[in-house]
Amino acid sequence: MFAINTSQILQKASCSGEALRLIFEAKKSFKKDQYSLARLCKDSRISSKGYISDVMHGKRILNMKYFEGVCEALDI
Repeated sequence: MFAINTSQILQKASCSGEALRLIFEAKKSFKKDQYSLARLCKDSRISSKGYISDVMHGKRILNMKYFEGVCEALDI
């Protein structure tokens, strides 16, 4: 578990993709073992780094079938 204030991040974010990106970046900066986009995909059972990157940059919407996995992977 990592210590970030997700409520602050959610208030700061202008959209869900930005919130996801900010939470990912917070976890990445907290973890010393270089948490990567590839690791996030593996942990959340998403096969495409491009897909999750598009979600983080507001180009796509996260499919609900991945929602639980992403939340678990990011400890939220």
